[in-house]
Amino acid sequence: MGESKGMSSANGHDATIGQDEAPHRGEVERTRGRLASAFGIATLFLPMESNRLLVLGDTGEPLSATFAPHIVGFVAIAVFAWGYCRMPRLFRPRPFAEVAVAVLYFMAKLVLLGLSIIPANEILVSSSLFFANIGEAILLFIWFRELALLGARFAVRSYAQGIIILAALNCLTLLLVPEAVRGMVALLPLVSICCLFSFRRAKGSASPLDDSLLFAVSARTRARKLLLALASYVSLACLSLVFGQLHQNWLYLQDGSVVSLAVQLATATGTALGSLFILGMLRYFWNHRGIELCRLLLFGIVVLALWLSVFAEVGSVFLFVMLLNVVQKLSFFLILASPFIIDAKSDRMAPLPLSYLGFSVGKILGGSLFMHADSNIIVLCLVAALMLLLFSSSMPALFGSLSELAGPTSSHETPDTASALMPESAPAEQREGSKIKRCCAALAQDYALTARETEILFLLARGRTASYIAQELVISPTTAKTHLRTIYTKLGLHSQQQILSLVEETIELQHDSPAQTVKPAR
Repeated sequence: MGESKGMSSANGHDATIGQDEAPHRGEVERTRGRLASAFGIATLFLPMESNRLLVLGDTGEPLSATFAPHIVGFVAIAVFAWGYCRMPRLFRPRPFAEVAVAVLYFMAKLVLLGLSIIPANEILVSSSLFFANIGEAILLFIWFRELALLGARFAVRSYAQGIIILAALNCLTLLLVPEAVRGMVALLPLVSICCLFSFRRAKGSASPLDDSLLFAVSARTRARKLLLALASYVSLACLSLVFGQLHQNWLYLQDGSVVSLAVQLATATGTALGSLFILGMLRYFWNHRGIELCRLLLFGIVVLALWLSVFAEVGSVFLFVMLLNVVQKLSFFLILASPFIIDAKSDRMAPLPLSYLGFSVGKILGGSLFMHADSNIIVLCLVAALMLLLFSSSMPALFGSLSELAGPTSSHETPDTASALMPESAPAEQREGSKIKRCCAALAQDYALTARETEILFLLARGRTASYIAQELVISPTTAKTHLRTIYTKLGLHSQQQILSLVEETIELQHDSPAQTVKPAR
């Protein structure tokens, strides 16, 4: 008996150790997943920026001057985007295909960086440019899709951490000889795909956050939703058009000494500033208003970069390149956030390839203008792009204001009368939630509540606290408390218990007289 008791105690002790180790293992896995995603993003973006690191080609001209492969690559990206929007199930993760894309991207970079054992010729260089464009787009989509499936907050934070590491890699290239930089850049696509597989193993069965339409602005009709989606795509195209044109300006400024050093440091600084801005948005402006602010801020940065581009001093070059990198990193942030900005009904990730397609349009047009158009045409195109960028960036804010004035309809779970029509066979909890929705819709109409206030009222009516509401709607606690004070003021109440009583009275009145809306006596 004593031996049995001792064995039982030992087994219990081992079980306790196992229970204590389980949360620790989970935290280790989460940390490994965050590191894998950050390094995967960093090692993906550095090869994408290899034209900035080195002036390629035997003639001393950037290979971006050859536009036929870029155009063919753009057509392939367009076909990829169309195919994903029509048949998303065909694009589920396939490790073998992903490795094949990374290997092709690696081989294309070997040729473009002058490291191929096969003598380079025009056909080989053109095909390498094509495969590099395709590999870049597909790997970017794979990574962004993996991150976005775990929610907007996780995806954006991983991206911000990744570009901080990218800034460190940019500084590292200053310490290496050109041959070492070329070799490192060529190998990074393979490193990125290894980080992707490590990330998938680490994330395990992690559940995504319920923020699928975190930033989406309310739109009552399909035409308005389409217009808002087009505004997002057009703003990305205009940003990349101006970026593509300005990007060509400073590729030729590098002289292998002072200016090249200024360009590299400015790139690292701009990348770090972009990351800090994104992390600041996560902390203070994590809603669709923050996205609107980001778009308008990008317009101002682009205008300032255009003004600085006319100066040739080292200090101006530093500021110019720094601002360009801020624009680029925030543009990719908007691409990553597009599944959460745009209300896509067929497949949640469909805006990802479409957003990158819009960005690619502007990049190719911007580069083509610089190479083939005269200065007057370039100026007219830039002015038109800036005007279109300002209009498309302001449109979501305009429709957001109009939708709030229109009523309590929202892209989140909002109460309306139609949703309250629930069959008796529905679960009791679902029927109760439907009654509360209908009640909140009536109260919103009677007391002139906005869409966001109606959402918060619904959560209050279900007994949720201010901290829970802030987490559920992904807004700051300060913003949640401000909305709560406004709701209490409009309803003339002073506590959550009074709101619960008001909701109960309203539900009873609606049950007794469903054909009319009656304010309960208070």
